[in-house]
Amino acid sequence: MGLKKFKKTEEVNTSPVENVEEKSEFTDEQKVVNTEVNETQDQAVVEEEKEVNEIETLIQENTKLEDEFNKLPLDEIQKVVEDKVNEHRKKYLDYAKKQKLLNSIASGAILAVAVACFILIMIFGTEYSWVLYVCLGVLAVSLAGAFIISKMFKKRLSVAAEEYIDNMFKTQNEYLYANEKFTEKQYLSGQQMDSGLFFNAHFYKGLHSTKSRNLFIAQYDGKTFASADLAASILIKNRTSPMFLGKYYICDNNYEEEDKYILFQLKGGELSRPIDDTDDLEMVEGNSTYVIYSNDPNWRKVLNKKVIDELRKFRIDSTLIDVILSIRKGKTSVGIDYEDKYINIPVDSDFKFNNLRRTEEDLKKVLNIIDTINK
Repeated sequence: MGLKKFKKTEEVNTSPVENVEEKSEFTDEQKVVNTEVNETQDQAVVEEEKEVNEIETLIQENTKLEDEFNKLPLDEIQKVVEDKVNEHRKKYLDYAKKQKLLNSIASGAILAVAVACFILIMIFGTEYSWVLYVCLGVLAVSLAGAFIISKMFKKRLSVAAEEYIDNMFKTQNEYLYANEKFTEKQYLSGQQMDSGLFFNAHFYKGLHSTKSRNLFIAQYDGKTFASADLAASILIKNRTSPMFLGKYYICDNNYEEEDKYILFQLKGGELSRPIDDTDDLEMVEGNSTYVIYSNDPNWRKVLNKKVIDELRKFRIDSTLIDVILSIRKGKTSVGIDYEDKYINIPVDSDFKFNNLRRTEEDLKKVLNIIDTINK
């Protein structure tokens, strides 16, 4: 079947004047549409800039409050905790310095042997061939010894570091989780939290891996509770990029809706990563302070005003970046994203209780949220 040819008379139904008028009318309408689009975009930019400025102002104000909070004197129990951690830190630091000194002495001795062998070879190597072979043998043994000694020192140092970290986290957690509601406590600082406990919270797309430490597991008011220092990353061009770095808490709940999620984020500054695993969810509420996503039409029955009010008590400042929460069948997760230095392990400098005091204050809020949801 051939293609039909279209006649020009069939294509043209209007005069050139009418075409110009239609084109002019279309252009005018398009201008109106473009103007409206530009105005909408400009308004969105203005609103976004306003929101950013509000958050930055809040961070500055809250940072001043944090400075005042850190000036509060420690009570006796807090002083004991600080001293105990620093005692473990000093013990490790002294051991590390001793091991480094011994390693330096051993390396110096091996270097002296190597130099002596080289001199002997230069002086007697051509006249006495056995000198050459003996010196080469001594050098080989010295190099092998240096390798073994270095590996042994590193292993001992690693064991000592793990012991210090275990003691530090256990001391801190014994203080933090002294609440009588916590039973069957397990201090597992050397173990990793199951990645699925973060992946399944529905916070971020394309998560590649998690790394964690300071794992604590217990029964809280009869429900399984766990916390850890956790980093969750995505993969970009074969490199990991962190999406979350901070304290992660998870506890059983009574929510029984299958395949339903309720997500909340307390917004932060430029370091905050907005939750984005929301393609199958709807933004049900949002403002300059927080945003909520869910696919449960009855989400307000769970994430009610009391819970939101508790979540808004977290202080976004130069230390705390943002707060994320996930409610799903059987689990409530709270992630508190902290600035990197906040969760570093002190080695060369003294441990300061202020960081733990901040963790204590934030943990109280987390437990209030869990209690309110589980009522």
